[in-house]
Amino acid sequence: MSALNNMGSNGPIAAYEINGRPAEAAAFTAAACDPRQSVVVEACAGSGKTWLLVARMLRLLLAGAQPAELLAITFTRKAAQEMRERLMELLRELTLAPADQARQLLLERGVDADDLPRLMPLARSLYEQILAGQQGLSIDTFHSWFARLLQIAPLASGVPHGYALTEKNGEIMNEAYRRFMQAVQKPAQQAIKLALLELYDLAGDSGARNLLDSFLDKRAEWWAATMPPLSSEEAPLQWLEELCGPDAARARAR
Repeated sequence: MSALNNMGSNGPIAAYEINGRPAEAAAFTAAACDPRQSVVVEACAGSGKTWLLVARMLRLLLAGAQPAELLAITFTRKAAQEMRERLMELLRELTLAPADQARQLLLERGVDADDLPRLMPLARSLYEQILAGQQGLSIDTFHSWFARLLQIAPLASGVPHGYALTEKNGEIMNEAYRRFMQAVQKPAQQAIKLALLELYDLAGDSGARNLLDSFLDKRAEWWAATMPPLSSEEAPLQWLEELCGPDAARARAR
């Protein structure tokens, strides 16, 4: 599976890379949107991942995928709604825009110029096809998608009938915090208890709680930072320490 990212590891950082090699923006987009291959895109926030994902969904539709066969999953309802709106806005623009502008939209998303005569009629019809379709696009959050899977196979899931997804994250976090405080009282958790007490001494009650909440919110990033990547023995946290130099060593010593 191809890996594409905009972060270099050694030397100057290239704006775009394909499998570790610098690439032009157009080549990067063409590779990431190519429906014939599976890809992984790594990029920082605000770099255009949603644009790229919507472009890939368009390319999949142009390659013959049915709208109901597409699945896009994200973390929040807001992000899922944004993806849906941007895809439908793109399809609408392809339908109503002048021919030259529609062709340019396709070229920007990696469509080969030689394929334009064949794909243009299909691109012009996708908006109406999705609006009139019996089954819509599956653009959802992780929670809602897995809830849908549970509804499809309720007996195999083992989940009691009548469950509901909670929308009150604060109550869940308070319960988790209470259980955490009970757990650190056990002798086996003495080291964690001492570290927690030191955190409270440094940051105070509210500051320590805010730090723990922030850690919980970014737990996936912390897990990724402490796990060595598959392609290298150097973990991201080690790379960051080398980048920071003596400042990182002093921070670790505190």
